[in-house]
Amino acid sequence: MNTNDCSKLNIRRIPKHIWLLLLIVCIGVFLRTYHFHDWLEFKGDQARDASLVQDVVAGNAEWPLTGPFMSNSAANKDETFHIGPLYYYFQIVSAQVFGNIPESLAYPDVLFSILSLPLFYLFFRKYLDQKLSLGVTFLYVVSFFFVMHSRFAWNSNLIPCFTLLFLLSLFEFESGGIAVGWLWAVLLGIALGVGVQLHAITMIIFSAVTVLSIGRSIFRKQSIPWKKWAVVFAVALLLNTGQIIGETQTGFSNAKIFLGYFTNTHHDTSASNQPWSDAHASLVNDIDCHLEANLYLFTSLGQDHCVYSFDALLSGTRRNAMKILFETPLFFGALFSIFGFAMLVIRCASEKDERKRIWLRMIAWYIAVSFLIMFPVVKGSLELRYFNFAFFLPFLFLGLLAEHVMSQKNTWLLYTVLLAFPAIAMINILSLSSVYDELVQKGRIYSRSVVLDEIEPIATYVVAHADGHTTISLSGNSKILDYAFHPLVYLVAQSGKELIRVGASKVDDVARSGQKVFFVSTTPPDPADAPEYGAVGEKIYVYEVRTNQ
Repeated sequence: MNTNDCSKLNIRRIPKHIWLLLLIVCIGVFLRTYHFHDWLEFKGDQARDASLVQDVVAGNAEWPLTGPFMSNSAANKDETFHIGPLYYYFQIVSAQVFGNIPESLAYPDVLFSILSLPLFYLFFRKYLDQKLSLGVTFLYVVSFFFVMHSRFAWNSNLIPCFTLLFLLSLFEFESGGIAVGWLWAVLLGIALGVGVQLHAITMIIFSAVTVLSIGRSIFRKQSIPWKKWAVVFAVALLLNTGQIIGETQTGFSNAKIFLGYFTNTHHDTSASNQPWSDAHASLVNDIDCHLEANLYLFTSLGQDHCVYSFDALLSGTRRNAMKILFETPLFFGALFSIFGFAMLVIRCASEKDERKRIWLRMIAWYIAVSFLIMFPVVKGSLELRYFNFAFFLPFLFLGLLAEHVMSQKNTWLLYTVLLAFPAIAMINILSLSSVYDELVQKGRIYSRSVVLDEIEPIATYVVAHADGHTTISLSGNSKILDYAFHPLVYLVAQSGKELIRVGASKVDDVARSGQKVFFVSTTPPDPADAPEYGAVGEKIYVYEVRTNQ
């Protein structure tokens, strides 16, 4: 048998579900990388981080010992809590390899988003069968939220990938006991070491769940692989070397800020809907936001922030609460989540297979810990992206529901549940299609988003018409500049020029002084005032302001 025959035979031996998984992953890669540069989200936070990375790569700054700050951890910016610096390290390495350009800083995000796709399947395959695991994986692949959050640089975008790796590795520890492999020890150490540096919430959850796992083993008097746990903590500590050095150099100031937040001494509570002491309100809000997050992250339906509809319904503070609740998908999303939580509890108690029972109980403990952690956090205008540490829950609920219905052998009910898979996929695809239309028409800025395809032409135009000026003034429509100005400052600075913003009322005065002033508008200028202008699609125009001396 020749080599070609052997290759064909080996290909034929690959199971069909692997080919299907590969196809699903390829769809996910396409959605996450198509027009990656042009449609890259690049807001003020990304411009800030890009400047930091640029200074390190150019040798003008040391590698940072702290990472991004948590904006809501204190009223004073100087007292905000900083997570670990590892996310910056990912960006710095990427910039060194691929060049110090905006998209290279987002390569770690898209890479880990792609890696999360097969991890997602492996994670669910620990409990669900092949078909259901492939089904929920496809829904994750086309999820509007996770596709959009793979297309820009943000530390929390890595949470889904490392959450899956953390739970998969922890499951092997809990189910394998003393016989768990050394590879799983290393992988758990990586997941823990990276996860605690992605966000303050995952730092607490991952740490608490790890300690709880060891504590449960001790309580049940099980054999504990201490040497392998030592490897876990050694790898995690190694990955946190930068943060540890930074803490020792500053007298553990960052840790003190973190502890101060939970003792209510350093953080701002002025935006809270309910006082800290109102446990009932905090409980309702916690439940409320979890239910809303399960719906939004799963289907893209609802708001991208917690609107506390169920809290309003119970408290009677909003007259149209019933209308909001029952005329939106929130009601059905709530029923779905409540039923899903009930199914999870029932399965934890009734599951006969030992490994599956361990998997379910690990998930239950993880969710219980995360619920407690979010108890003091859910207040004010809280964005639902903060719940991406539990992103897998609605997918699990649908899998449990489908598995239960399949066991009942009720044909009509089975068809109804199975139709949910293409229906949810279509809802997400329609949301993606809506964003696609905005991107093609170069009008994404009007959805309070900033992509390179819309701001690079502006930066290019003002630099090309600067006529040797090193300082350029910019004014214009606030709907554009309120979101795009800081990214534009970064892009213009790449040409060695400084961009400053001036109010519309001062434009003429600045122009008369001889400075270069440009204006960004939603309509083309009068040819008599500006015969030459740059156009970004049909919704954004930039031109030089000229006045008669």
